[in-house]
This record gives sequence, structure tokens and C-alpha cells, in this order.
Amino acid sequence: MSKKRVVKPWEKWAIEELKRAGYYDKDGTYEGTLGDNLEELIKVFSKQEHSGFSASIVSNTFHRLVHWKPLSPITDDSEEWMEIGNNLYQSRRCPSVFATNELLRQDK
Repeated sequence: MSKKRVVKPWEKWAIEELKRAGYYDKDGTYEGTLGDNLEELIKVFSKQEHSGFSASIVSNTFHRLVHWKPLSPITDDSEEWMEIGNNLYQSRRCPSVFATNELLRQDK
């Protein structure tokens, strides 16, 4: 017999907030699918049963990852960079960061 999952109060609150903000509205952004997408993330996060401290770490880390922000310092390791033009490189780990040969070879 399967155990029925108990919906936590913060889950109910979060879903109500999504409804109030119109995330499920069929005439809204992405025809209401954002509400379903966010609700799925809420359920996964809730199922993991984080404490306040680990919830903060997980949510902050997830936020950085979905925004292509590295979790450790970017280095001058050539594997981290791709050439996109003459003497211009883009970070593979953080696409908003660019460098030149001179900058990558500095201090070597």
C-alpha cells in the first residue's frame, strides 16, 4: 500500500501565491504552463525535506546554477575557455565573462 504524501503548509502557500500572481492563467505568460512548472519544482524541493539551513544552501545554489553562475572561481585553465574571435575568449563556465590572450596569460 502506498503512503499518501502530506502537503506541507509552505507548499500550499507557494501554490496559492502562484495562483494569485496568475501563473496558471491560460491567457497569461506561456498559457499557464509556468504555474505547473513551478509547482513541480516546489514539490521536489518539499520532498527533499530540507531544514532551514540546507534549504537556503540548496535554493541559493540552484539559483546560481540556473543563471549560469559558477560555484567556484573561474581560472585561466584553457579548458574553461573557448575562442570566439581573434584574441577573444568566452568562459565555458560563465558565458557572460570574456577575456583576451593577454588577460589569460597574465602572471604566467
